[in-house]
Amino acid sequence: MNNQPTPPMPQTPPPTPQMPPAPTQPANGQPPVLQGGQPYSPPPMPGVPSQSAQPIQPMMPGQMPRSGMNKGLLWGIIGGSIALVLLIIGVVVAIVLLSGPSTQDYKDAAKMMSDFKYSDNLEKGISKTKDASQVKKAIEGALTEADAHFNKLEKTKAMRDPEVKKLYQEYRSEYNKAKQLLQRFVNVYPDYVSSIEVCNGTSVGYVSYFDKTGAQAGEEFDKSIADCSKVLNKMKNSDDSDTKKYAETMISYYNSLREYYVTMANIYSSKDYTTKLPKYPNLPDVKDPVSSVTDDLDKYGLSNKEQDLYNLLLKKAKE
Repeated sequence: MNNQPTPPMPQTPPPTPQMPPAPTQPANGQPPVLQGGQPYSPPPMPGVPSQSAQPIQPMMPGQMPRSGMNKGLLWGIIGGSIALVLLIIGVVVAIVLLSGPSTQDYKDAAKMMSDFKYSDNLEKGISKTKDASQVKKAIEGALTEADAHFNKLEKTKAMRDPEVKKLYQEYRSEYNKAKQLLQRFVNVYPDYVSSIEVCNGTSVGYVSYFDKTGAQAGEEFDKSIADCSKVLNKMKNSDDSDTKKYAETMISYYNSLREYYVTMANIYSSKDYTTKLPKYPNLPDVKDPVSSVTDDLDKYGLSNKEQDLYNLLLKKAKE
């Protein structure tokens, strides 16, 4: 075995660091540029932050952030607060509405009914005068008071009771029907009163036929009912069916009465006593429009419903 010493390994010299090419300095004072035209920037020094890296500044206690609160978060807080308030209000309203009326509530509603009687007010207004315009004013005033009374009664706490509310609605339904009839009464009353005044005189429709011819008797009769005929012809054109029927019936009656006087005058003036005498026409049995309205009012159970509601309120007040 050869004991010659091993020659040492040749040492490879360390690589020479490649330095970037030196920038060229333009003559016009512009910043230096590398070969290839890129601007030159010096390499960062160890331990020195570069200009592009901005340090994060820690927030001090109590320091507000520079930017405002997130808008979504802000609106969420506001919306939640409003919802909470509305929920509280809803609970309070539900408790108030769902709680039944107290004994005093029933008493208050009953007293309100006893203090107001629209029928009494109406009767007082009509009984003071027969003047059509005054009667109209009295009825319209009574209806205005009644409407206000019903609206006030409906808002009482006693109406929270379903039984009371149901009977009140029936009561008001009957009142609404009566109200329509009273408004109709206002429309038919003036002409009817006029017909009574001009058609019921003792000289209206009466002719002395013993000393007249038929033509003379007819002419005298027409004069006696001239004002009456004018009113009846106006009523005949009314939109109210009862008024129209009444006027047509009365006009027919007066035509028959005229024919009777003319025939009797002709008989006596001709002295022909063999001719059969005509029969005097009877006053027709026709209902006047005012009576029709009052009869219809009696058909409705307004007074009964009023009394039923009042009695129920008194009963509830004692329970």
